[in-house]
Amino acid sequence: LLFHYLIIFIALEKVRIIMIEKIIFGDNKPNTIYSDIAEQAAKSIQHGNKNNSSQLRKFYDEIVKWNNKVQNKKNEQSRQIEFKLSIPDIQKLKSQAAYAFSRDLIDDKYLEIFNHCIDSITSPRMLKEVKFFLEAMMGFYKYHEKLRELEQFQRNKQNKPFNNKHKLQQK
Repeated sequence: LLFHYLIIFIALEKVRIIMIEKIIFGDNKPNTIYSDIAEQAAKSIQHGNKNNSSQLRKFYDEIVKWNNKVQNKKNEQSRQIEFKLSIPDIQKLKSQAAYAFSRDLIDDKYLEIFNHCIDSITSPRMLKEVKFFLEAMMGFYKYHEKLRELEQFQRNKQNKPFNNKHKLQQK
């Protein structure tokens, strides 16, 4: 039995490593980075009680804030200067994510994906692409969250015994 659990664990680790390897930004980014890959990433963080959407939204909102600060500059030179000034604060988000992980607010899968994204931010363009990816991942996360709720509702509805007592009392 322990051997089977070990095999399952190793298989899941390989899937996770493959997932991270697919998250590429810049000139080599796959055509499906904001669709299929973002959806796979969203599904990979969907399990358990951790990773509630408000916690994930908090990290996404931070990326949006820094992206807006950089991208709202009038020219490329100003964006580069603002980016260089902002990158330490953007990197600091990794420590905030680590803290959220230590408080069981996010799981290790989300932490790994988020840190990978932060580490990929090497220019204003990459910052924008990470923002797009996290936006797509959040959209798919919410979509699959809703599907799970509907499935749960259907299961509860099917498992609920029919109660005729109420209808008989009305007559």
